[in-house]
Amino acid sequence: MTPRRPEIPPADAGFALIEVLVSAAIVVVVSAGTFGLLQAMTRASADQRSSSQAFALSQEDQARLRSMQLVALSNLNESREIKLGGTTFTVRSTGVFVNNKTAALSCDGENISADYAQVTSIVSWPGATSSERAVLRSIVSPTVNSIDSKSGTLTVQVTNEGKAPKAGVDLETGVYSAETDANGCATFPDVPSGTVILKSNGEDAKLVTPNSVYAQETTAGVGAGAAKVTKLTYDNEGTISAGFIYRVGSNEEFKASSADSLTAFHSVMKEARLFGSLGGPRLEKVDARPLFPFTSPYSIYAGTCASNKPSEGSAAMPSVVVSAGKSVAATIQLPALNVTVWSGRNEANKGTPLSNAEVWVRDLECLKSGKPVTRISTTNELGNLKDPGFPWGARYEVCADTIPGETVTGSRKQLLSGTVSIKDLAKGTTVNFYLGSGTGAVSTTGACT
Repeated sequence: MTPRRPEIPPADAGFALIEVLVSAAIVVVVSAGTFGLLQAMTRASADQRSSSQAFALSQEDQARLRSMQLVALSNLNESREIKLGGTTFTVRSTGVFVNNKTAALSCDGENISADYAQVTSIVSWPGATSSERAVLRSIVSPTVNSIDSKSGTLTVQVTNEGKAPKAGVDLETGVYSAETDANGCATFPDVPSGTVILKSNGEDAKLVTPNSVYAQETTAGVGAGAAKVTKLTYDNEGTISAGFIYRVGSNEEFKASSADSLTAFHSVMKEARLFGSLGGPRLEKVDARPLFPFTSPYSIYAGTCASNKPSEGSAAMPSVVVSAGKSVAATIQLPALNVTVWSGRNEANKGTPLSNAEVWVRDLECLKSGKPVTRISTTNELGNLKDPGFPWGARYEVCADTIPGETVTGSRKQLLSGTVSIKDLAKGTTVNFYLGSGTGAVSTTGACT
């Protein structure tokens, strides 16, 4: 008879299961810790290897920099990538001239001599912190005759209107080129004495001078063995995008208008800047660009002649502040020339409004190529100008004529006796033309030319 196996109480069976689960959890925790430790050790080993390689690369770069010509180290700032053992290292090389009085190159005062060059090599790699990067600096002293005794040191400082430094401005003397640093400074340590033409890529970089022109050339000078600072004021260009409106009669209603040109001026500028095409196609918007971003406003008005300048504070000449690197919208109100062309002979016999008639408006005080600027428009079905807005002006000559084959047989014209001013922003200037023929007619044959 087979002996009977003793039964395990249910409570003891459950306890055995818990022991198995606890043991398994302990194994997982220990394994995870061990794996994490191995990972950390591997990472530390990789970082140590990368750090050693970076230090070696920085040493090699220092040797390369020290072998370069001294003048080539002025404002040097270049980066290159080197791949070693599957890791891509970035090597940044910089050079700056400093003087032995202050151990720094200053754009101000008398501390501007370029006595020696400080070269820096910074090597980094993906994932490296700022403290892990390899950084080496050294000094390169001029050797005998390495800099011509007949040359001088020219330091250029570029700031904006608020005296904040402009970094990254490319400059060249015709022999050497440099880029301004974080202080807005660039140093040329071996410049032949005499007059130097400084060139900059103003238009490419959208840098403008306080005269609102792209920075291109500046004349500077330096004596033999002397050090000089030339200060320039540049900033990123701004834009005024000007739109135009006119007032409909004496109503509080305004409609969109257009203009062919505009003037922008500022008290600091030597002369006003003109934009658009005087007497050319009329545009809904005219962009005034480039403009220097002064903290105080520009004044703008339609037209480019002095006679087109409205009264101060007028809606025809708004004030606009320009921001660096941005476009700001502005609206110029034009005085209206409220023309109606009639098919009749005179005021007592007006007839009907004449569409498709030509209206010639000559600005007698605004000349282009020796002739008054003339703007030609056509009338709509009400006999009115489609766009009655015109630049401010005191002496306009206005003429209307029919177009052959339209409404009235033949071409007839009427030229106003005398001149009119177009200045009234509230009501505009009203003019009626009568292009009929017969007794009492005031028009004549011909065309407005």
